Amino acid sequence: QPLSGSEQAGILRGGQGSWDTRTVLSSIRRDAHGRLVLGSLGNAGNYPLWFIRQWADRIQQHYFPQLGRVEWQSTWTGRIGFTPDHLLRLFEPAPGLLAATGFNGRGVPTGTLVGKCFADYLLSNDATALPVSFSSSKKVSANGLRTLAYDAGFTLYHAGQCLRVVL
Repeated sequence: QPLSGSEQAGILRGGQGSWDTRTVLSSIRRDAHGRLVLGSLGNAGNYPLWFIRQWADRIQQHYFPQLGRVEWQSTWTGRIGFTPDHLLRLFEPAPGLLAATGFNGRGVPTGTLVGKCFADYLLSNDATALPVSFSSSKKVSANGLRTLAYDAGFTLYHAGQCLRVVL
């Protein structure tokens, strides 16, 4: 549910989003309707709903205990693009066709910036408008095994958060 005006005034006052610096990060922001939005790494489709809600309650209470209990309305999941060195990659497979990968769990803020930079590049054809140079495409070895390992690690970490072993 949307937060009340006084609740909104007490958190993220500038409307900014934030994330912590843990390896398995948690992100937090408000949407246009004043709802609290939490994010993290891992495939929410692999978790039961009670697990997701317990995790969300734990993170929300850590950062904003003054809010009391928040009523979560929905969950969603996506696929995170990791690169072996955790660095963003930009590609131009054909003139005017641009792609980005490897947001490494920080797609909302980084993707917003890259989208603007792509627009500036397309309008000016000036590659200095881009945050990094274009890369050549390379296959990532053992991708399926990497996915399983990441998912297992994220699940264990989130379980530890729910059990209050780690935050």
